[in-house]
Amino acid sequence: MVDKEAASGPGEHGTLRERAVDDIRMLRDFCESMEYQLQFDDYQIFQTMEREGAVFMRFAQNCQSRENLAELDERVNTTDMGAERGGCDVLPSKTTMS
Repeated sequence: MVDKEAASGPGEHGTLRERAVDDIRMLRDFCESMEYQLQFDDYQIFQTMEREGAVFMRFAQNCQSRENLAELDERVNTTDMGAERGGCDVLPSKTTMS
């Protein structure tokens, strides 16, 4: 049983999983909007995204790089490496979420 109060920060509602689902949905909607904006050749929004979202973009790139290395390592090694698999320190890998 999950303690919803313990899973939530001050003033936040829902479990961590519920908030993560909401965040993922928002990110997907944002990405779709950005793809839509490409057709207008208005790159100001992309420059703003690169400037204001630089920390998040580095975080995402770091996680993807670690995940790609872990997937390559898993193909090379047949042993289970557990927590040492090299994935993103914060996000579970795609294989552990299924």
